[in-house]
Amino acid sequence: EGNIEDGLLLNVNGGVFFEFVRAEEIHHENPKRYRLDEVEIMVSYAVIINNNAGLWGSKLGDTIEFVSLNPYRLIFTGRTEHFLSAFGEHIIARDIETALVQCLKTQSAKINEFTVAPKVQTKDGGEPYHEWFIEFDVKPIDFESFIKTLDYELGQLNFHYKELVEGKIIGPLRISVVSKGAFRQMMKEEGRLGGQNKPIRLANNRKWADLLDPYILEKHSI
Repeated sequence: EGNIEDGLLLNVNGGVFFEFVRAEEIHHENPKRYRLDEVEIMVSYAVIINNNAGLWGSKLGDTIEFVSLNPYRLIFTGRTEHFLSAFGEHIIARDIETALVQCLKTQSAKINEFTVAPKVQTKDGGEPYHEWFIEFDVKPIDFESFIKTLDYELGQLNFHYKELVEGKIIGPLRISVVSKGAFRQMMKEEGRLGGQNKPIRLANNRKWADLLDPYILEKHSI
């Protein structure tokens, strides 16, 4: 099944017993593990390995999706620690990156860097939301249209998020525009400047959001 031209071929005869946990369940206390014969195409899994060298139930930290089951081929989709599920939305890095790419196909804007964090408590007591910190090279002409398009694209990729927004459990995303060079300066201050370090695209906390807060130029919502 699937397109065998894509993805990496999984070595199933190398002394490793592979198990897989659905990415949205990896941080549960007792997530269900799936054998190779139980996995499905285009479902995001965290990889668990057991081998004859002594590893048992070891988490690789990567998330993958199978693009073929005969033979088993997979693509990497992110890291298990890079996820956002403050409200049960189970969003991974690929979701937000793909949504942004789709949004930029129809919106006149260019982006240097971005990260996303949950805003659980609001000053006005309104609905919580996702806050996107974006460093634009070229700002959108119409922020309302940009936000609506980005929110829609994310909902198309992640039905959990779509249901939460439609059910008014969370509000539509909001954008905080940061100054040019903000991400680089923030990385420098954190001692993480260099080719081996990249900004985290999303997190389940506001550590990076708080570091970027002094660089906010303007905020936009719908």
